[in-house]
Parts: sequence; C-alpha cells; structure tokens
Amino acid sequence: MGKKRYPLWFEDSFEALGRIHEDIHRFMKSFWDQETRFMPVDIEDAGDSLVVKADLPGFSKKDVKVRVFDNSVEILARKEREEETKEKNFYRRERSYGEVARVIPLPEEVEAEGAKARFENGVLEIVIPKKEKSGGREIEIE
Repeated sequence: MGKKRYPLWFEDSFEALGRIHEDIHRFMKSFWDQETRFMPVDIEDAGDSLVVKADLPGFSKKDVKVRVFDNSVEILARKEREEETKEKNFYRRERSYGEVARVIPLPEEVEAEGAKARFENGVLEIVIPKKEKSGGREIEIE
C-alpha cells in the first residue's frame, strides 16, 4: 500500500479559479450580447413628410413598438432571450432582457394618423406626413 496523498494547498485553488474564469466569461458574454443601449436616429425632410430612421440591430419586427404624436415619435424595442445548456452532470438556464427606448422630438408638427412604418434588416423607417401649414389670414383691425 502506498502513502495517502494529501492535496497541495494550491490544488483546490485551481478549481476555484476555473469557476471564477467561467463566471467572468459568462458576465462578459452577457455584457457584449446585450442589445445596443444607443439607438442612432436620422430625421430627413422629404418635402411633404418627415422620414425617421432608427438602427435597431439584433431586434426583429415583433420586438419593436412605435407611437407617433403631433410633434414626436416614441420607439421602444424589447427583446427577451433564453439559453439552456444540458450536459451529463450539468444544467444551466439563463435569461436575458434587452430594451432600448427613445422619444425623438420632430422639427415640425405631423399628422400622426397618416404615419407608416416598416422594418427591414435591423432598420426601422417611419414616414410621417407633415401637417399642412395654413398660410395665415389677414384680419381687419377694428
């Protein structure tokens, strides 16, 4: 019979370091996988309408909600993701949620009822007709 081997003081540390490494890796992955916190937006004057374009990479059409008001546009994009891993002696389930929201003031008043939106390749495009400006009217001074 051989002598009983006692673990060296640092051998348990390797296992702990491995767990810490996995935790850091998982944290960084979740950090970089989160949806972009910023929503780049362009507003273009197309004559009789305003065109608002917002970059929403990683989102799909069903993740996005748009509300148009007389002088602003509200965009909300929310995504939920679930990841599950099953191995022999290991089971992990993680959920993550990403959300971006922005209210964009418009340079002119618009007709909210006539607005149309489409979503393609991660870009949301909203076309909103401008309100017709009255030319004013001359009034008589009493």
